[in-house]
Amino acid sequence: MPGHLDWSEDYAKNVNWNNRLGEMIILSGYNHFIRSNAAMKAAGGDLITAGPPDIGLPPGDDLFAVTGTATSGKLTITCSEVLDWFKETGAYLSVEMGRPQSPSRTSFHGPWRNAGAIAGLDDTGPTPPHELDAPFTLIETQQVWCRARIIRKDARCSTFFGAAPFAVGA
Repeated sequence: MPGHLDWSEDYAKNVNWNNRLGEMIILSGYNHFIRSNAAMKAAGGDLITAGPPDIGLPPGDDLFAVTGTATSGKLTITCSEVLDWFKETGAYLSVEMGRPQSPSRTSFHGPWRNAGAIAGLDDTGPTPPHELDAPFTLIETQQVWCRARIIRKDARCSTFFGAAPFAVGA
């Protein structure tokens, strides 16, 4: 895939990554190209072959929260409206949902399913409420975990960040 050659090795060497063991590693430009563009395409964006002009990953969203009801079968997303992606056409907040679990469950580590993405919009940002169709059937009282990542229009992609789990409403 020739496009990955445009992803600068300087970018790759300056963007550290933590593996699943918590060890800091350095990914190659090709690794960043695949990681970022796979997320961009899953969110509905276009393939970005030029390497990012800015070095660094976008920050996560501390205000990210999700609720959902069994009646609507939709996830309602709350997010910060002051982060750069929000008012940037071509940027996305990509949301994933885990399979609903028993209310007694205290942790969840996957598998995750793509719920969709909220697209940024120049000047105004996307109009709330931000709703996505749940990729799993929502069952009242079950507990659901969701996570998201921010994808900037230059294809820089944040690490995943999670919302507090929620109990599905009626």
